[in-house]
Amino acid sequence: MLSNTAKLVLDALVKLGSRDVYKITTSNEILANLPPNIALDSKSIKVYIDILREYDYILTKFVDDETYCFILREKTNLQLEEKQPTTITPKTAKAKLSFLWLLLIFFASMFGSFMAYVLCLYIF
Repeated sequence: MLSNTAKLVLDALVKLGSRDVYKITTSNEILANLPPNIALDSKSIKVYIDILREYDYILTKFVDDETYCFILREKTNLQLEEKQPTTITPKTAKAKLSFLWLLLIFFASMFGSFMAYVLCLYIF
């Protein structure tokens, strides 16, 4: 599992690169595609590039101090698809509602049987 910062660096690399050809970029270009509230420098970008390479999200041809030659892998698309929010369909909402009703009926029947038991103890 990637950290949030590694996911942001991956998103920046997706904006810059492609899966078809190698892309040569600098750490300044990567920093320009990151959100402004993320405080990273070129050394930390290199660390995150190494992490993404280890987890097989990108494939690098060469890595210098400021220059990177990379291509995106298939796993990157899976990571991006996983990030998309799921929507609740009416069928899913109806299933959750019916489950809650079943749970309520179960506890009501348990309470009723408990009250019958207590009542029988007092009568007999």
